[in-house]
Amino acid sequence: MKKQNGISLIVLIVTIIVLIILAAVVILTLSKNNPIESAKEASFKEDVRTFQDELAMYVAKDYTSKGGQRDNKINANKYVVDSELADYEKSVYKYIPSFSKKYEGKFIIINDELAYTEDNVTEKEKEWCDSLNIRTNTKTGAEKAASDPEHFYGAKIDYKTGNAAIDSDITEWKIFYSDGSNIYIIAADYVSPANLPEKDGVKPKAPDSNSKGARFFEYSGDYILKKYNGSSDIVDERLKAFNSDYFTKNYTSTNGNMKAVAYMLDKDIWKEFAKGKGAEYAVGGPSLEMYTKSYSEKYNITDYKVRAKNSIGYQISTDGGKTYDEQYGGRYSVGKTDKLYISSELMMWLASPSCAYYSNLIAVYIYNEGYVYNVNCDKEAGFRPLVCLNTNVKLKEVDGVYKIQ
Repeated sequence: MKKQNGISLIVLIVTIIVLIILAAVVILTLSKNNPIESAKEASFKEDVRTFQDELAMYVAKDYTSKGGQRDNKINANKYVVDSELADYEKSVYKYIPSFSKKYEGKFIIINDELAYTEDNVTEKEKEWCDSLNIRTNTKTGAEKAASDPEHFYGAKIDYKTGNAAIDSDITEWKIFYSDGSNIYIIAADYVSPANLPEKDGVKPKAPDSNSKGARFFEYSGDYILKKYNGSSDIVDERLKAFNSDYFTKNYTSTNGNMKAVAYMLDKDIWKEFAKGKGAEYAVGGPSLEMYTKSYSEKYNITDYKVRAKNSIGYQISTDGGKTYDEQYGGRYSVGKTDKLYISSELMMWLASPSCAYYSNLIAVYIYNEGYVYNVNCDKEAGFRPLVCLNTNVKLKEVDGVYKIQ
């Protein structure tokens, strides 16, 4: 019998069927009609819409509870579930109850809005977020500084107020602290008393024309403490946060030291220092809480703690909170080399009251390589203005100096 060549009809049919199946798989994979991909998209979008709804509901309730007066918008980039932990205030879980672990790193909250982190989502998830008009989270200067304080704290920053007198007086600014949402920059040296802001025609007085220090209290005549009532003058939530422990404990005071704090945290009179690029507001100096956080984060230590003991003011611990010193504060062993924390032989005022005495403010001594001390308001110390930069500013390093973008 003659041998036949070629393929049988059955083999041909099977081959065609396999090719059809493979083609269908390819088409489904490339098409938006892929049922698996469509299900993922639907689930993702449903979750994101739920996150947005819950966040909007939290914001609405917050407005209602505060009578329509909200000074702070929500900025959360942590993923702490336990409400007892310190970072819970910055946790996405606090504001979005249905948030789940699989979305950690992908979403944060910026200024009351849900935002996605572009580096942590897939290309498809990015497309889905964009179709829902979710804002993109690109790392801000504040986030960069908070993630690497050793590098950023103390770095020079290009900042000018636009006020000729101030800019010729303060020729250099440095990054002092970042809470992850805002960067705070500080004058590298004391502002001259001539450039200190006035309240109703009065300001802290210098003992002589050559001094860079000034005092709050005089034993005769008009002086700055008479222009303030105390803690009741500090109503902005952003400014209360400088002495968070004090206001969280609902302490109030009409003492001289709190009147001095009110002057230092009166952003309305310090506004000339906040006219530079990227500035949100300015105050007369950092608080004890911010000073401690900045120092501790830069040097990666946990020994220094502060607390508001009572309505008079603060205590300081140098042993991790085991004991607190009421009278003399705690020693910060920064030495005489880190000019971010000690700028000269003159004392530096901090915007926090001391519990040692009702007229004592916290100040930084250079003696013995840096004491955080309590000082009477009639003494002489310097002011180093602090500027809070806007949340969305970005930084670009040029020849060792950071430019505000």
